[in-house]
Amino acid sequence: MQEKMRKIVVGTLFLIIVVGGSFTVVFADQDIGAMLTNWFDQKTDESIGEIEKVISQEQKKQTDRLKEELQLAIEAAEQDLNEFVQMEKNQRAEELKRYSDELIKEIDIDNDEIEQEILDEFDRILKHAKEEMEQILEEVEDNGGNSND
Repeated sequence: MQEKMRKIVVGTLFLIIVVGGSFTVVFADQDIGAMLTNWFDQKTDESIGEIEKVISQEQKKQTDRLKEELQLAIEAAEQDLNEFVQMEKNQRAEELKRYSDELIKEIDIDNDEIEQEILDEFDRILKHAKEEMEQILEEVEDNGGNSND
């Protein structure tokens, strides 16, 4: 029985300490309004601190998420841009090839004029050579006729 009594006393003391520790002793000369204001201010500060902590954690989490999504979007945009650039390069190269083919088809070098100029030059040279030969022949005949006289 003493053991039971001892447990009751220990339990009662423990309960008094726990309950007494959670209450602030109010003296008769203290203002209850000031005490409530202090309690409210303390709870407000604690609440604000908790809210700021939660907001800070959520902000970091969302910032990290935003960075990841932004990186994915940048990579996708870069891939799209590379594909677009490659397609445009191929199209432009093909267009330039077609244009070059058209220009090559239109090339028509008129050699007739050049050939005629060459023939005219050959004719002039031939005529000049014949004239020189005739002149030499005349000189030989003039010289040869003098020696026969």
